Amino acid sequence: MSNPDTAPPRKRLHIDNEQQENELSNDFHDVELRQIHVQSQVKPAKIASTVSEEKQPNFRQLSAEAGGHRRLKSIHGTFLRALEESVVLAPAPATKSDNWYVEDWNGKVVFKTYNEPGRFLNAFPDGSVDYTYTLPKMLEQWVPYCNDDGTWSFQSHHGQWLSAGADGRVCTVKEKGASEDFWLLWWN
Repeated sequence: MSNPDTAPPRKRLHIDNEQQENELSNDFHDVELRQIHVQSQVKPAKIASTVSEEKQPNFRQLSAEAGGHRRLKSIHGTFLRALEESVVLAPAPATKSDNWYVEDWNGKVVFKTYNEPGRFLNAFPDGSVDYTYTLPKMLEQWVPYCNDDGTWSFQSHHGQWLSAGADGRVCTVKEKGASEDFWLLWWN
């Protein structure tokens, strides 16, 4: 039989443990909220320029979000179009040549043409862009970035951005601006 004088301290000790657990839980919650706040302050272009200095975004999640049957529409209202021998930007209305399969490749994406099966969009160090019949290697892989306005930007293996020129030219450029933002539209 226990001594009545010792029973209350045990109960009090139990309450202290619960309070400590609640305080610890609240501390973890505060840390999580601070991390979310800090992450919300980082812009995608800033992430791209300081990937080596900061924690990388979850590219696997971004590549999954960007994936599927997509059309890439530039801010100029043109679509990324795969012709027989080249990739261009073409005005609306969209055609089957504007349809792309955007596929996840270990946190990066590849753009596979719809009208030329087995061809993938690739980028060269000189800034030129075309597509080739090959299984995707580094030249065909792009890092996806979701921008604050819902557009997407894609960085090549060379660190350059997929760009839609107002003149209809597709290339990659070193600095990201508005011409490097694309809307990803679904197609069936």
